[in-house]
Amino acid sequence: MTPDGCLKVFAYLEAVWTNDDRTRAQLDGRVYGGGRMKDLLVSYLEELVRNPTLLTATAEDEEPAGGRRDPDAGTTDLAPVLVDTLREWARTGGEEAAVGIAHSVTAYVLVSVAAAQGDLLAALPQLRRAAARSWPEFDFRAAGRTGTPSDPAGDR
Repeated sequence: MTPDGCLKVFAYLEAVWTNDDRTRAQLDGRVYGGGRMKDLLVSYLEELVRNPTLLTATAEDEEPAGGRRDPDAGTTDLAPVLVDTLREWARTGGEEAAVGIAHSVTAYVLVSVAAAQGDLLAALPQLRRAAARSWPEFDFRAAGRTGTPSDPAGDR
């Protein structure tokens, strides 16, 4: 996952959450460095499962931002199954699969981050901060909602 791919995922998740069909359509079906949007979404979820600190607000946090919900909720044990299932859906489904995969990634984030309180928009800033820690050379704040300032449509 690249910083650009991560930005595309955040933009797509937000577009699906807010029913922004225009932005979603701009991002759907394009080929990015990591593949099509449905592939990027699965890659991002896989990163979250492999590296739970991507759910934390700061590098020093032991727990995901706002604390983790009930650790016995099964997210840890079932997460690899979810990743495999979504990877297969991305492989066999059409471009419309990206919306369903986005809903699944959002559900995982909402179950994993208590501070989200059922709202993806509340979780996105902390996910962006965590991503910024992973790529300190990339300025996530300067990038637009769907890409960089010089690339407003997010098509690279």
